[in-house]
Amino acid sequence: MLRRTRSVMDRGATDALALRYVRDASASGEGLRPTELASRLGLSSASVTALVDRLVSSGAVRREPHPVDRRAIILRVTKQAEAADAGVLEHARRPLADVIASLEQEELSAVMKFIVRMRDAMNDVERTR
Repeated sequence: MLRRTRSVMDRGATDALALRYVRDASASGEGLRPTELASRLGLSSASVTALVDRLVSSGAVRREPHPVDRRAIILRVTKQAEAADAGVLEHARRPLADVIASLEQEELSAVMKFIVRMRDAMNDVERTR
């Protein structure tokens, strides 16, 4: 799904995932440190610096001083990126929403149980790593 969405958004998979993490952190009011982004993506600091530079130069992300730590910066998604991506993502989500709406309650329950069990299994894998 990420691969297909990124092609619509004209971004590489890593850039699209990074933007998603920054967008989620921005929506919660937090912002995201580049070091946190590197950890989530499993990338080196040099690779994340290049990735952030790309996202900043494209206007998708902005760097801001950290509100508490004067030595650090945080990343936030720009309003420009939110507006541009909203239209693209809405176009991509519409057919998916139609499929979900067409499911019978029993089918939807089975899908939800599967998703929850998969999430729990992945959490178990992560805890034992």
